[in-house]
Amino acid sequence: MTTDEFKNKFNGAVGKYRLNGLSITRLNIQDSSEQGTDTFEYVFNDELRLVGSVNTDESIQEVRLSATGDTRKPTGGIFLTAIATLILTTNSDYTYNDAQDLIQDIGLLDRDVNQSDFDGATIRNGLEYRFSVQDYEHSTFEITVAK
Repeated sequence: MTTDEFKNKFNGAVGKYRLNGLSITRLNIQDSSEQGTDTFEYVFNDELRLVGSVNTDESIQEVRLSATGDTRKPTGGIFLTAIATLILTTNSDYTYNDAQDLIQDIGLLDRDVNQSDFDGATIRNGLEYRFSVQDYEHSTFEITVAK
């Protein structure tokens, strides 16, 4: 999937499920040719950003949502909504319920999740989905090709 296809699918999921505040207007691509991959970034707000890397054939290699802020406090759901939207973007045949099932498989919806030290992952359709909390201020959700 190219960055344009990604943006269109992401925005399509935002529109279909009325996920206000998450539309991507433009992905800023930075040339990193000495590393063999380019990167892109989109900042939703001060606490939430999307970053990724692109292969030389312009296909997306990985995407990552990064959230900052106190992981012990409620986020208003925007991070979880962005995670679900990213899952829907990478699996065009998924429904919102499928995305919730995948989030459940990671363990993120368990009642006893350790908010300061969580690292959960699952593999579906050749992709690895991982959510991790680095510390009380940083957490990430990433999708990569499963190894």
